Amino acid sequence: FFMILAGVPGSVVTAVILLNLVLYTLAIIASGLVAFCIWPEVIFAFDPFSYCFILLGCGVLIGLAFGFYMILKNRRVLEKITNAILGFLTRIHIMRNSEKRKERLKEYMDEYEIAVHMMTGHRKYVIRAFFYNLFQRFSQILVTFFVYLAVGGKIWEGIPLISIQTFVSIGSYSVPIPGGMGVVDYLMLNGFQSVLSKAEAVQLELISRGISFYICAVLSGIAVVIGYYIYAKDIYAKH
Repeated sequence: FFMILAGVPGSVVTAVILLNLVLYTLAIIASGLVAFCIWPEVIFAFDPFSYCFILLGCGVLIGLAFGFYMILKNRRVLEKITNAILGFLTRIHIMRNSEKRKERLKEYMDEYEIAVHMMTGHRKYVIRAFFYNLFQRFSQILVTFFVYLAVGGKIWEGIPLISIQTFVSIGSYSVPIPGGMGVVDYLMLNGFQSVLSKAEAVQLELISRGISFYICAVLSGIAVVIGYYIYAKDIYAKH
């Protein structure tokens, strides 16, 4: 939204978002591999029911990464999806002049294809963007670790929690619910109890979940509103 507000062409915005979605999804998968290397015993931290969610989440992530990549690299896939949406909106009488929009779509897709080639041609920056996504993932995962330290835990005893929380993050993608509510809470409690008492696991789950998801979501929303007010006001003032 802010990119479009700043005058960036919609085709470029689409290409950037799709590329970042691919990198973000790959970063989540990579974080799981890192977590396993940090504490291989994580495979014994969950019960079979929990692993159903984790394996399903892993499958969803792999599917999403492949799907986003196909859309990114093959303009015809994105074009077919967009045409299908335009056709549907026309049939239910929400949109008119669909033929003109389809002609404009062809020009849009040409611009999109050029933008994709430009971005993927700079591998150094693509790799850098991947690591930014990976670090962002671990910045959220480490919330649990630091909360554990804040309540008196020891560093080395908290290392397994990093791996557990990473697998929990993967399992959250097993359900189409924002933040994986319900599933994440179950996985956190189940995983934490492999290294903590039930009372400690509940305490850690409530605090870390509140910070990493609920407080983070609220602060992000506030930041967007403030950013819109400041940025939009500046743009409108120039016009």
